[in-house]
Amino acid sequence: NEISQAIRSGVKFLLWRTTGKWESRQSKESWNQEFVSGHWQRLKGIEELGHYSLIVGYASALAPKSILDVCCGQGVLAGYLKPVRYERYVGIDFSTDAIVQASTAHADARTSFSVADAQAFDSKEAYDLIVFNECLYYFRNPAEVIRKYLNNLTPNGNIIISMYGALENMAVWYLVQRDLAIVD
Repeated sequence: NEISQAIRSGVKFLLWRTTGKWESRQSKESWNQEFVSGHWQRLKGIEELGHYSLIVGYASALAPKSILDVCCGQGVLAGYLKPVRYERYVGIDFSTDAIVQASTAHADARTSFSVADAQAFDSKEAYDLIVFNECLYYFRNPAEVIRKYLNNLTPNGNIIISMYGALENMAVWYLVQRDLAIVD
């Protein structure tokens, strides 16, 4: 099965590299079921702390007044961001169940969550920091999604992208680098 996984990864890499498009893997119902079943509880584990720490470190250094967390899931990152002196954090996710979990655990006067399809998200608000934490590879056209969110970025705003090291994610980085200046 490792060989078939490698072949699938290679095909996704080629599709993204040549077209910038890949079909979504899951329906809204299956995402909700995964959050209800506890499948994503693993994101709260110690093995995820490293990448959350990097995001929080950058957020602290950038000192944003407003943060948009795209595909926030059950709000794990929101919990880690609490020490950052932001005024407004908005987390959006496709899964109603994830947003209920996030709101229950982390919502307060400066932290809110909303159910939204990240690919269709439409807001007139601008944010100092937009975070794509382990989600770009789920989008049909990651580069198009990023370009769309640039409309929601303040003039001196920043985007943080976190992706684990896999072959297909190299293609997403290629598409990102075509449109954005990568700082680190």
